[in-house]
Amino acid sequence: MKLTEAVQITQVMVTLILGLIGLYLAHSYRRNIALGVAEKRLAACSALWSRMNIASPVRLSEWRNEPLTHEEREKLFNEFTQWYYENGNGMLLGGGTRTIYLRVKDNLVCPIDYYEPESIRTRLKMMSQEEQETERGRLFIGQLSLLRSRVKADLEVYGPPYHNKLDDDARALLICCREDLSSKVWKG
Repeated sequence: MKLTEAVQITQVMVTLILGLIGLYLAHSYRRNIALGVAEKRLAACSALWSRMNIASPVRLSEWRNEPLTHEEREKLFNEFTQWYYENGNGMLLGGGTRTIYLRVKDNLVCPIDYYEPESIRTRLKMMSQEEQETERGRLFIGQLSLLRSRVKADLEVYGPPYHNKLDDDARALLICCREDLSSKVWKG
């Protein structure tokens, strides 16, 4: 073998080794970025979760039956808005979770004519003002339960939803938010 052939082989080997090292470093860098984002996402979602304590599903139990009041919904709307912009929390939500979050947040305080999904809006319009307020307080507790389930799915923390079976209102909201009802998070 000639010296030039040996030099060429050595150059190819060095190029391959440097290429592999570069690939490893790039992969390691991407992995570290992903871990950092995951840590921030967990912290952001934990902060959002803690703001939902006022809307615990136990409020709708037979022995308690306390839907959220208009004032509580207003307060949650403001807290959710503040949370969304703090530390860039909103950009850490996954696409499906962001859609549900924004829809549920709007449903807290929007005029009835803007309430989504349409099936619930239609039902609400047939009620008196007082009945609408009570029903919205009840609906929102269920909608937040759906949001928590979606947050858990984003974080890959699976478990059965608080209510094992989705009712028509929950299905309507999820369809409105373009959720795949056959996905793991909604199968329970």
